[in-house]
Amino acid sequence: MPEAQYGRSNCWLTVILINPKKFGVDRETIRFALEKENIESRPIWKPMHLQPIFKDCRARGGGVSEDLFNRGLCLPSGTQMTEIDFESVVGVIQNVRKEKLEMAYRKSSIENNLEKIDKGKRRSHKNLT
Repeated sequence: MPEAQYGRSNCWLTVILINPKKFGVDRETIRFALEKENIESRPIWKPMHLQPIFKDCRARGGGVSEDLFNRGLCLPSGTQMTEIDFESVVGVIQNVRKEKLEMAYRKSSIENNLEKIDKGKRRSHKNLT
């Protein structure tokens, strides 16, 4: 996002919204992958109406805030972040997606091969009877 001409961002909070269907992995998968690399991240703030202390209180709306909470992930940010820090965070996110896509491809290939084997067995069985 471009910086406004009248000031400078303090990079206080960087949040990404993850659409698991489009990206291939969900927020928690990314969060745990970052954690494994000792990179701190956390879900975006839990909406007030979902807080235990307010469970018996009347709430209005909530759909947008719940969606942001379910898909939002706060990433490391700040003016002291180096290019290497930034690249590390991005690299983990890209790698976790790549690994998930590769696993899905392998699973699909295995299922296709099993299906071919099964069809072959059925043909052989018909020939024997």
